[in-house]
Amino acid sequence: MNDVETKSNRPKRNKDGDGDKHGIKLKLTYIEWIQAHRWILFHTDNVTPYLRKHLVVLRSNNPRVDDHQIQRIHLAASIPGLQNML
Repeated sequence: MNDVETKSNRPKRNKDGDGDKHGIKLKLTYIEWIQAHRWILFHTDNVTPYLRKHLVVLRSNNPRVDDHQIQRIHLAASIPGLQNML
């Protein structure tokens, strides 16, 4: 039982050894914020069905537009588009 990790013997998570700090503060530009927001949005399993639905709607509304352009429209409009579907 000596090799079992418990609350009292758990190794510190931060480089400085202080386990009480919660993350770091960053100043992001608007573009960096949008990129981070989209990364989280596109990598969250709960949002995936809405993203797929948005692509289906875009394709049905734009049958002559190629897939590359659909993806560009999807990226540009995904946040407002998703808000309309929720």
